[in-house]
Amino acid sequence: MAQNIFLIKMNNKCFIVFLFVLLAIYQIGWSQNNPLSKKISITITNQPVEKALQIISKAGNINFSYNSDIIPLDSIVSFSFNQKETLEILNYMFHNKYFYETTGQHIIIQKKKNINNKAGTEKTKIIIIGKVVEFDSGKKIYNASVYNINGNESVLSDTNGNFSITILQKEEYVSLAINKQFYEDTIIIKPVKTELTTIALRPKFILEPIAPKESTVSFGYVVDQSDLVQMLVKSNMMIHANNISYNKQRPAQISLFPFIGSNYKLSGTIVNKVSLNVVSGYSYGVAGVEIGGVLNINRKNITGVQVGGFGNITGNATKGLQVAGFFNHNFGKVAGVQIAGFYNNVCDTVEGAQMAGFANITTKSVHGIQVAGFFNYAKKVNGVQIGVVNIADTISGISIGVFNIIKKGFHQLTLYTDEMGSINYNISLGTNKLYTTIGLTSQPFSDLKSWGILYGFGSQLLTLKTFNININLTENYLNIGKIWDKDQSQLYKLSADFNFKISKHFLLFTGPSFNIFRYSKERTDLTDYPENYLFAQLNSTIEKKSIYKEWFGVSLGSKYRF
Repeated sequence: MAQNIFLIKMNNKCFIVFLFVLLAIYQIGWSQNNPLSKKISITITNQPVEKALQIISKAGNINFSYNSDIIPLDSIVSFSFNQKETLEILNYMFHNKYFYETTGQHIIIQKKKNINNKAGTEKTKIIIIGKVVEFDSGKKIYNASVYNINGNESVLSDTNGNFSITILQKEEYVSLAINKQFYEDTIIIKPVKTELTTIALRPKFILEPIAPKESTVSFGYVVDQSDLVQMLVKSNMMIHANNISYNKQRPAQISLFPFIGSNYKLSGTIVNKVSLNVVSGYSYGVAGVEIGGVLNINRKNITGVQVGGFGNITGNATKGLQVAGFFNHNFGKVAGVQIAGFYNNVCDTVEGAQMAGFANITTKSVHGIQVAGFFNYAKKVNGVQIGVVNIADTISGISIGVFNIIKKGFHQLTLYTDEMGSINYNISLGTNKLYTTIGLTSQPFSDLKSWGILYGFGSQLLTLKTFNININLTENYLNIGKIWDKDQSQLYKLSADFNFKISKHFLLFTGPSFNIFRYSKERTDLTDYPENYLFAQLNSTIEKKSIYKEWFGVSLGSKYRF
């Protein structure tokens, strides 16, 4: 009982530590992205508030939005700060009379409520009707995102640029953000009234692009083009996500499906600290923990832990632990550990470990280890691949498997005979450090004709201009005196090949070997097998069902390296 109590206490402590780490991760990410946390150095002497805000804006590369009726823009201020957060500077300048909302790099200045004034504490439903047009031309803008900064209400403008948004509001002023891809972000702050509002968006000034070396397609756009994502996520959510170039950060969200959740239609623009998706969810990113019953869809980064019952789709970098029952599909880099029941697919680099029941596919490099039940692929590997089939362009490390196909690696065909008079045909693939060998063997000149299948691995220990040495360990499954023998005999061979290069691709070799031959006691016809030795038999061991023979031998043949 005491032991159980101790374990419970330890588990609680581990859980608390785990939460603390997640909070730290989230806080670091929040501080780096929040404009109120930017540290700036600034000196202002006898300047009006309006001018002071312009100077702060330029120094911090941030934008201010406010209603001029609630801010004394003509008031004269003087102050000097060295590497202070924007929030501290604003609180000093405004004497703590305002509070601030952030949206991307916008800081929205709002007046604090008088706590003694009970008016306006109840939410009121208001309707704001408006039109979104282009600033110079007056052209109507279709599918612009209009949303409440202090809530989750959002709409898209129609083909005539018109919109109507219903908001539950208890503040004296409402803050609306209007975003459209390829246009400048706009925020308006207006008194709570039902009236027609015309909003003019300025097109973004885009320089003539220089042809990039690599594709610069938006990560989020790539995720949205997935057939599975398009089936689960509504088109208006994707439009909002593409219109809004910045993201909000929220402590938590819960969703049943991408279109049914606490972040509503704006879920594709929000980074969550804790994300719980009962079936599936859709977000901009996660900085903490995300758990999905079936599928997690994130348009950009994951930092922390992500667990999907069926799968995870991530648009950009993943840092931490990613686990899925069936698949992980990442369009960006992975730094950490990636585990999937069936396959992992990364369209970039991996630093850490990839483990999958069937396959790991990484289009660029892997710095670490790939382990798969069947297949591993990476363009470049700096580490280890373990699987039945391993494929890479180059590898600085080793591949362990039945077939190791390295484009810029070790490729060799071997034809040779040995002290038993057998004829052997082998192919070796991998790297100089470690390659695998598969081959066929036959004894056409023996009284008991035989054939077999050989498998093994080897390494090149010495490499000179015209001479090198290979060490090989192989196992040969032999069918002796029969086309197919249910109780196959085995020949284990440890050999050293002394290779003499005669041209760019051709080598001649010879070398000694140590052999162990195992056969069934029931095969009395194999008592004198093999029939010929260059060297005397060293030892013969009889066990319950098998007999083992040992001897030294020699090999002689040619190799073709390609």
